[in-house]
This record gives sequence, C-alpha cells and structure tokens, in this order.
Amino acid sequence: MRKLRIVIDSLSNGSVTVLFHMVMPVQQNLTRTTVFDALIKALNKSALGRVDFNSTFVEAGNICETVSKVCSEHASCIREEATYSCKCKDGFYDNSPRVPGRDCQDINECATNASSCSRLATCNNTVGSYECNCNPGIKDENPTNPGRQCKDPVLCFSSANLCSTQNNDCLDSKNRICSSKQAFACEILFKNLVFGPELYNSESQRYQNLSQSITTDVVKQMRISLRDDSFDIIVVGFRPGSVIAYFVSLLQEQQYIDANTLQANLSKIVKNVFGNETEVTVQSIPTSSETNLAWKTAVIVLGVLLGVALILTLLVLSVCLWMRSTAGEYWLEPKGLMGNFAYQYL
Repeated sequence: MRKLRIVIDSLSNGSVTVLFHMVMPVQQNLTRTTVFDALIKALNKSALGRVDFNSTFVEAGNICETVSKVCSEHASCIREEATYSCKCKDGFYDNSPRVPGRDCQDINECATNASSCSRLATCNNTVGSYECNCNPGIKDENPTNPGRQCKDPVLCFSSANLCSTQNNDCLDSKNRICSSKQAFACEILFKNLVFGPELYNSESQRYQNLSQSITTDVVKQMRISLRDDSFDIIVVGFRPGSVIAYFVSLLQEQQYIDANTLQANLSKIVKNVFGNETEVTVQSIPTSSETNLAWKTAVIVLGVLLGVALILTLLVLSVCLWMRSTAGEYWLEPKGLMGNFAYQYL
C-alpha cells in the first residue's frame, strides 16, 4: 500500500501512548481486522520499543469528521465503514463524476426551466436554489410560497361571473365594482405606443402618468357626455400589444345604458384625449345590483300573473254561482277545467 498516511493526534503518559489516524485512498476497501493484523505485524518488526499489544486497538474512524474538506463544500460526506463517499447536494451538479462530490457546481434552475415559478413570475437564481416573485401588477395568491400562484387581474376583471363567484378575489376593487349600478370592462389599444416593463409597475412614473390621463381627462369628459357626475374609472393595468390599457367604467346614477352606447361615447373622448391611433372595446360586467334588479323584476312579473289568474278564477266561479241561483240549472254546460269543476261541485 503506497498511499498510506499516518496522522499523529496525540502523545500521552503511560509509558507513551500514541493516538493516530491511518488515512488511505477511498479505493482501498479494507476491514478493521485486516488493518489491525497489518499493524501488529508492523509493530512486531519495529525497533522503537516494547509494545503492549493488549492496549493496542484499531477502530474505523469517521473520516467525515476527522479530515477537513474531503468533499466539496456543496456536497454531503457519507461515512461507509472505514471509508467515505461524497455526493453533491440538491441544487448542484457533479462536474467531476469520476471522483464524485469533489467539484459540485450550482445548477441555474432559471436557465434550465427546472423552476416551479409561474409564467407570470420572475425567477432569480441563488446558490443551490432559486426564488420566484410575481411580476409587478400581478397578484400573488399564495405569498407563503411566492411566485408559484400568480394571477393576472386583467384576466378576471372582464369575466362575466366576476360578481357571482364568491372566491374570485383577484381584483382588490371587486367589492366596489360589484356594488355599482353598472360596470363595464374596457380596453384602450394605443397603437402608437411601445410597451415597456415599467408599465407592469404601478409605482413607475410612466404607469402613473398614463393612468392619471385616463382617470382624470377621460373621466371628466365622460361625465359631461353622459351627464352623470358619478361616472368613474378604475385602472386595472397595462399589457403589451402595442400598449393595452385595461380599466373598469362605473355608473351609479345614470339610467341603464348598453355597452355599445358607452363604447361610442368612450371612443370619441379617447380620440380627443389621446389621438386617432386608439381603439376602444367595451364589455358589460353583470353586477350584484343588476342581479338583484333582475330577481325583483321576475318576482313582480310572477306576482302580477298569479294575481290575474286568481281574479279570473273568482270571476268564473261568480258567474257559475249566479247562473245556478237564477235558473236552477246551467243554460250551457261549461267547458274547460274551471268550468267542469264549477258544474260538478258547486
């Protein structure tokens, strides 16, 4: 064995007690008995002095604890009897698999698409792992495990069942929208603008400038056009293509108008404010107020129909009773369900 190395740990009284480690290559698959026998033979041949063989022993040491940096700092040292092995930790790949665990390199999960980040999140590589964060303007539905469940509010604000779905909370302004008399999902396509990542961030100056133009200049002219001072706009966000502004138009006092009427007024005013390189689309959002009104209307109609039916029933019965009391018998046999009933039982 040419690569055997002995490391002296200590010397102590009695007469002289030596504690030492024998370090051998990993490839040497030796048992404790084999090493002990070889040591006894070596001591017998030694001229250093008389050896107390009863106090001589060999134990398999934990090389992972006694030898520093046997493995990469990013690897685990695994004790295997008198030897050991190294294995790169999760998040690292072995750059030298022929000598495992010595050269462990970080895996860039963001570059290899190995991350579990949402497509609406940004992946940031870290040593041995990675982090996910929902993009600005995107709602994180599970902040305890960030960046995995990102939901774009733009996708839900125009949903027909926004107000009828109990758990749909992707819009912070949902309660205000659904409690309005009328709500409309609106889009403005700015054909002459170029989208930039700052338009995802509601704190950026460009986001605030464009948003303010919509919520002030457009709102002001729409209130005049509709003769409704309650008209208001909630900006939801901006998305690429070239730039599309998504917002909700709210009406509180105005008589009910359809989406086409609102779109015609809004298109005219948007062109006045932003120019002709714009295109407006409007879609109605059924609110709680409209749902309640529909139920009230249905109940009223049903009540009217039942009232009319009751009046007609009483009128038929009255005629039948009058005919019987005056003539003693019917002049003509009544027809129909109510007539047969009156003829047979009254």
